[in-house]
Amino acid sequence: MTTLTTAARGLAGLFSCTAAIPSFENADELALWVENVEPAPQLLRLPDDSVIPHRVAPSVRGQESEKLRFAYSWANWLGRRGFRDPDLLRIRVRWWKNLIIAHASDLIVADYAPCALLAAHCLGIPAIATGTALSVPPAHLPRLPEFMQSPGDVVLDQDEMVATINDALVPMGLTPLDRLAQIYDCTQPMPRSVSILDPYEQWRTGSRVLPLEKIPPMSAGKGDEVFIYFSTEELQDEGILAALETLPLVARLVAPGLSEGVSARLRKGNPHLKIETRLVPHGEIVSRARVIVCAGQAGTATLSLLSGIPLLALPLHAEQGLNARGASTSRSCRALFPMERTAQAISASILELWESTDLQFAAIEHAAQLRAEFKEGAIESFRWAGQGV
Repeated sequence: MTTLTTAARGLAGLFSCTAAIPSFENADELALWVENVEPAPQLLRLPDDSVIPHRVAPSVRGQESEKLRFAYSWANWLGRRGFRDPDLLRIRVRWWKNLIIAHASDLIVADYAPCALLAAHCLGIPAIATGTALSVPPAHLPRLPEFMQSPGDVVLDQDEMVATINDALVPMGLTPLDRLAQIYDCTQPMPRSVSILDPYEQWRTGSRVLPLEKIPPMSAGKGDEVFIYFSTEELQDEGILAALETLPLVARLVAPGLSEGVSARLRKGNPHLKIETRLVPHGEIVSRARVIVCAGQAGTATLSLLSGIPLLALPLHAEQGLNARGASTSRSCRALFPMERTAQAISASILELWESTDLQFAAIEHAAQLRAEFKEGAIESFRWAGQGV
C-alpha cells in the first residue's frame, strides 16, 4: 500500500488513477489519491505438488508428503506462483488485459504484479515496474540469480518457464521472451531501495527510487531509547520475547498486530518497555532512537541506514534475510538469523550497538554516503516518470 500510495500521489494531476489491489486492508490513504479502488486477484503461492508434482511423494496415511526446499531466487518466486502453468497464466493475464482495456489505460504501475506487466506487454501499454529491489530484477539479466541455496534445494528451470510464458501469451499479443527477466523490460523500472539492500546491485545499471517518501532527518547521535518495530510474527519467537522481557534499556515497541496476551506478558515482565500500536512518524523515531530493531523490513531498515542509527535485524523469511545480509555489511548493523537467535544473543547485540560510540559514528558516516544516492523523494520520482510517459 505504501508503494502504490506513493505512486498515486506522484501521478496525481497527470493521470486519473484506478487502483486494483487484492486486499482493501490499510487502503484508506491510497483511496484518497485514486478515482476508484477495485479488487484484483492475489498472486498466491501454489502448493508444492502443483509446481513440481514429480518431486513430491504421494501422501500415505499417517505420513506427510516430501517437504521440498526451494533455493531463494526471483525465478523460484515466479515459478511457485503459476508461471509454470500455461492455463493459469492465460487466465491471470487475460484478467489484467480486460481491466486495462475497460479503463482505456495509458500507463500501468505494477508492484509485485508481473501478470499486469505481461498484460501491458501484450497491449503495448507503457508500464512502470516498481516495488522492492528484489521484485524488480534488471531486465538485461540472462538468468535470475539464486541468492540463498543449500545442497538439495530445488532450482526451477528458467528456460522452461520462458517457453511456458511464450506458449501461453504469444497468441494473446506478447512478443516472445528470450529470458525470464524480460518480464520486467518496461518503460521505466523503479526499484525502491538503497544500494546496500539491493540484491542486484552488481548488475543494476539504472537508478533506484528512495524507498521512503522523503529522506528522513539525520540522527544527532543522542537517542535515549531502543526503537523496535515488529509487524507480523516476530513475537511468536520465544527468543525475541525473552530478550524483550529482560532488556535493561528504555525501549519502545511498535507492534500493530500485538495480541493482548503477549502485551500483558511484556508489560508485566519489563517496566522499561513502552508498547504502542500506532505507527510512529519517522522524525519522532529518529529524534529518540539510539538503536533500531526490526525483522529486516525494507522500510524500517532503510530508515535506520539513511538516518544513521545502528540496526539489529532479526529476519523471519527469505526477503528479510536478504535485507539483513545486505545491511550487516555495514559496520553499524548486525543480523541474527533464526538458528542464532537466543535471548542472550539478541540482548548482547542490542547492548553492543547501544554502548559503542564508534558504531554510532560509523552509522552516521555511512548514512551520509547512502543519502547522496538520492536527489529527490519517491513522490517526485514517480512524478518525473509520469511526465516522461
